[in-house]
Amino acid sequence: MKTDRDKRGAPPVAREARFKERKKRKRFSVLKKIFVVAAIAVALAFILNSQIFDVSVIEIDGAVKVTDQEVYNAGVTKGVNIFSVSSGKCKSLISRDPYVKSVDITKVFPDKIVVTITERKARAYVEYKSMSQYILVDETGVALGVSQYAAEKLPIAAGLTFDGYTIGKQIDASPLGAFETVVELAGILDKYAVDDADKIDVSDLSDIKIIVGLHTVDIGDMTDADAKIGLYAAARKLPGFPSAFPGTFDVKNPNKAYWSFVN
Repeated sequence: MKTDRDKRGAPPVAREARFKERKKRKRFSVLKKIFVVAAIAVALAFILNSQIFDVSVIEIDGAVKVTDQEVYNAGVTKGVNIFSVSSGKCKSLISRDPYVKSVDITKVFPDKIVVTITERKARAYVEYKSMSQYILVDETGVALGVSQYAAEKLPIAAGLTFDGYTIGKQIDASPLGAFETVVELAGILDKYAVDDADKIDVSDLSDIKIIVGLHTVDIGDMTDADAKIGLYAAARKLPGFPSAFPGTFDVKNPNKAYWSFVN
């Protein structure tokens, strides 16, 4: 005998009840989503407007050349909501300073921001346009600044060949490895307290010359550079060393070093 059922065998009453149940669940699901969105909106409004999350402590680590004001101008300031501080944007703005090698920004909730800066260090000057300008560089040749005179007590790298420079960018100069050589020699000169070196001529890395006042110290290449400079430092302390006369101290071979006067 036939009965009034749907295709799945359910009577009309059961089918209607099931439809109403699905509709009820769907309505509940929509209300639940609205409630969650509203709750999130309320929470965000609380976070963005609560003084609990206003920045009250700014810690700046590693900055020597970079000033606190530069950090503040980049958007890291007291009194603003910590969630409104864009770490990426602040990093980008702080990194415009050529001395900045890297910068990291850490938010310590609820109200502290730590800015950690790693700076480049000035290692030497580079002559540019026949000594009309001196470019301050780090150990990799990144240009940090330029002036008409060497303001800091640093060696001057002479004999480099390059077309131009951009502050904050590495100078594309030849010979290759010249900047690293100058930095290494500056360290050795400092070790032996030869603090009056004027220039380091690296136009030929196989025949490097260090100008110290009236003297030219010819060290050849970098082989035994420490011993060569140490020998010169010891020699100029000896009685009778011709400090007041121009000349060349040739230490290309440390075992056969000699002095020659320049007329």
